[in-house]
Amino acid sequence: MSQAVPEGHFSAPSAIEADLARAPESIQALVHALTEKVLSQGLEIARLREGQGINSSNSSKPPSSDGPEVPKPTRPPSDRKQGGQPGHPKNEHPLVEHPDKVVDLHPEKCECGATLCGEDSGLELHQVHGTGTVVVTVEYRRHSRVCPKCGKTTKAPLPEGVPSGNYDLSVIATNAQKAGEFQMSRRDVVEEMGQNGLAISGATVCKHNEITAAALEKPYNELAENVFSVPVLHADETSWREKWRRGWMWLTATGDFSLYLIADSRSSSVARKLLEGFTGILCTDRYSGYAWVDAAHRQLCWAHILRNTKRLLGWGEESARIGEALLRQIGRLFRWDRWVREGLRDHAWLHKNIHAIKRAVRRILEDGMRCPHAKTARFCETLLKSFPSLWIFADDSRVDPTNNLAERQLRRGVMLRKTSLGTQSDEGSRFTERILTVVETLKQQGRNVHEFIVACLRAYFYGEPYPSLLPVAA
Repeated sequence: MSQAVPEGHFSAPSAIEADLARAPESIQALVHALTEKVLSQGLEIARLREGQGINSSNSSKPPSSDGPEVPKPTRPPSDRKQGGQPGHPKNEHPLVEHPDKVVDLHPEKCECGATLCGEDSGLELHQVHGTGTVVVTVEYRRHSRVCPKCGKTTKAPLPEGVPSGNYDLSVIATNAQKAGEFQMSRRDVVEEMGQNGLAISGATVCKHNEITAAALEKPYNELAENVFSVPVLHADETSWREKWRRGWMWLTATGDFSLYLIADSRSSSVARKLLEGFTGILCTDRYSGYAWVDAAHRQLCWAHILRNTKRLLGWGEESARIGEALLRQIGRLFRWDRWVREGLRDHAWLHKNIHAIKRAVRRILEDGMRCPHAKTARFCETLLKSFPSLWIFADDSRVDPTNNLAERQLRRGVMLRKTSLGTQSDEGSRFTERILTVVETLKQQGRNVHEFIVACLRAYFYGEPYPSLLPVAA
């Protein structure tokens, strides 16, 4: 079966075909075989050339995978000076009301050499803060007494709130925070705690993480049950390994929370289960696993479309023409969106004027569907099928034209995957998804991570009320 001729190749002239028809059958067979081989190699060369131009600027590859030949993105120089800009609030450290140590300093001589004495004429407070970890060990001496009546020996109980183990709740929370927020390995946690005067084993660190995962279950589930009451939700996913099997880490996020979930696959069934009950606007990339979402409720990420469009520039002259025209319109789109975000234009202006870009983009995509390059035509056809999902941000001011929020929040999971190589058990995956959810959500809400984990541990052990990850209404 003959193969399609690659772009730029031409069929043999009719005179050569006539001479070949008069040649012996063995020669004809050889020529046809060589022709098929040349065409096959041409297709392979074209495919390899397309792959050579893939980098972080035109695909989803991370910037760390770029080689030295890939130019780094540069911005035109700004007129602004380095450092804080006019109007930037000062970041002054407040004075501690009760310092641990006070040193009074009195001047003894003036610059002129005269001796200074008498009462002070003024006072300036200068506080210097230092760091250091002090391990506090409390020894509870549980004395026993024998009952003179029955002869039974009774040991004094521990006071309420004292753990039965050798570490208090603060240590358990610290170990979990080091693993989840600071992404330290178990060995690093053991080493650092030892350097700070607290001997602890790797098995104990794992046990503490299991306890923390159990303590965080209720706040995590509460957030998962209420996550879909928001009007706009961002979603993304990245690969993950559990027990050396390929899995996926899923994320749903808004400006107030980030919910992580580790699943076995990247299939649309997981996305359906994850987003069950959500009726708002979903912001995603072009991954087909979200194709079941109604086009009127799904905003496609223009940052992904921008990167994909740049690949067209290396697919031949006709593809480059389509890509350059589309890039000009995408540049206008991002420029107008920036004007709205900076307050130079209001959203009503964007809603009114976006139709000019929509018409131009539609014409370019329709033209691109007739491109002889198959991948370019397929790319344009796919965008046309999803055309309503490209412009929801212009109709609803709450929607962003990109999915950058989810990509930023998912980065902590990507970094953890690179350092830990995944998890080795179901328990490890549950700890990972819960601690990442707690850390990122509390950071978004400006709350203290350590205090929250300690409060969850107190609720888990002593029945106190659980804190909530749900954002507090202002």
